[in-house]
Amino acid sequence: MTKKETASYRLFDHTADLGVEVTAPTLEEVFAGAGRALCRVLTPSPLKEEEERRIAVSGLDRTDLLINYLRELLGLYNVGGFTAAGIEILGLYEHSLEAVLRGETFDPARHEAGTEVKAVTYHKAEVSKTARGWRARFILDI
Repeated sequence: MTKKETASYRLFDHTADLGVEVTAPTLEEVFAGAGRALCRVLTPSPLKEEEERRIAVSGLDRTDLLINYLRELLGLYNVGGFTAAGIEILGLYEHSLEAVLRGETFDPARHEAGTEVKAVTYHKAEVSKTARGWRARFILDI
């Protein structure tokens, strides 16, 4: 005989997101700006360009490339505390990106902890050409 279930549940809406919109004259600058915006959310303190990291990411289209690039930056922060102060896009192609990140490892004695970012999501993400250049939008799950 199975015991009667007495627990119940309900689903509810919960908003724990932060939207980011970046505009720039060129596509390279919008990608670099998106990366800097994410890094400032993670660590709002001024950072030195003491360490250098090279990254290469790929994507199915520009939006997928943006999300994968931002997830790579988030991964560097989550795994080793590295946060970029400067980002140079070396190559931005249809399905791939190469960049040099210059920054430092988070030090709680010198840096202010920013907002904890759980994930960079595809929700409402886009990269688009505008009359004045380029725009990128993405949502951070915080």
